[in-house]
Amino acid sequence: MRGWVLGTGHGTLALAVFLAASLGVALTVSAGLPADGQTLHCRSVKVIDGDTLVVEHQGEQVTIHLAGVEVPSLDHPWGVQARHLVKSMVRGEDLEVTVVRETEQGTWARVVVSGRDLSALLAQSGLATASRGDDADSELAAACEKARDVHTGMWTDVNRSNQGAP
Repeated sequence: MRGWVLGTGHGTLALAVFLAASLGVALTVSAGLPADGQTLHCRSVKVIDGDTLVVEHQGEQVTIHLAGVEVPSLDHPWGVQARHLVKSMVRGEDLEVTVVRETEQGTWARVVVSGRDLSALLAQSGLATASRGDDADSELAAACEKARDVHTGMWTDVNRSNQGAP
């Protein structure tokens, strides 16, 4: 009998159970990463974009969205720069991943590599803006403001008299 592994955020459980039963296969449901704020040691597998990466924890690959920041998409030059920065930091490295929240849309976490918080590094480099709402963080907002004030990263092109976002 073949088995399937279903991590959280990969479709609905009811559909998976129905399909598994219909096809006569075993279904293993894994909980992914815990959402209780525990820091886990993971291995970097792949960087998808500036704020999304795949990590491996206990043999399971999990997609992580960096909590606290919004990064331009890859069709924007600063999004490409953000992805490059994250890749250069995490390539083959062990990561400390602290899950902030987990929803059907995915897992949001703070990720630390070599003692540096990736969300803070992106904010300080002017390659991200601070998230609002659930992921709001005053330290990240301050880092983004400072990057904007000194015209770093995506804030380089902002007219110095215009304090609005590009």
